Amino acid sequence: MTDQQKIANKIRALIAKANSTEHEAEASAFMAKAQQLLEEHQLDLGSLADADDPVVINLDGFEQTESSPSWYKDLYVALGALYGCKAVLNPKLILTSRGNTRWGYAVELTGRESSIVTAQLMFPWVKEQCFAKGRQLVRDLGYSDTNEEKKQARRVGNALVHRIWRLVHAACKDEAPRTEAAKNALVTQDRVLQVYNDHYKNLKESKGRSTKTNGSARDAASSIGLHRQAGGSTTLRIGN
Repeated sequence: MTDQQKIANKIRALIAKANSTEHEAEASAFMAKAQQLLEEHQLDLGSLADADDPVVINLDGFEQTESSPSWYKDLYVALGALYGCKAVLNPKLILTSRGNTRWGYAVELTGRESSIVTAQLMFPWVKEQCFAKGRQLVRDLGYSDTNEEKKQARRVGNALVHRIWRLVHAACKDEAPRTEAAKNALVTQDRVLQVYNDHYKNLKESKGRSTKTNGSARDAASSIGLHRQAGGSTTLRIGN
């Protein structure tokens, strides 16, 4: 097991503990430690040579059937972009937990290995935060309803996807590297695009879809912690 895999397993375990506890203070402590390791992990890898942190294509990081909530896929793609990765949706037959096959999508990410690991580690935590915010919104209304909680979680998730893309697009307007890490990141991003373009030929651009959200969902989404790795069209270390 490589050092990177060991770090990833440690972060994954901390996030799992944060998701499993019902005590907010305890969850915050676990996630704070996970975030610290994520930042240290990226800081170390950001200065390494390409051989140590290669640009790779991950083919099996996330799969979703057509019957699953579409905002899961949207959130995973957006997080990948936030951490400097390019995403492709590959239609395929997916084996369900019941042993059946259904049509769905595999989301394939192209990016630095460390960036892909970061997106995969953060996705379950961020998704659970959308559900937690959805439950809180329903409780604030003075009642409990599972279907309404799922609806509110979807709205928070959609609002968070919009927020992430705004961050990514805003970062792309700032092209000037300000630090040594950013200068290095410009080269890294060039490699990501080169690997992406070399591997995928004749891609068809997917059209954006309309999503429902509201002011409460947007407020809830704005309070979910994200670790930005985008700066200009570059890939930077993780930071708030």
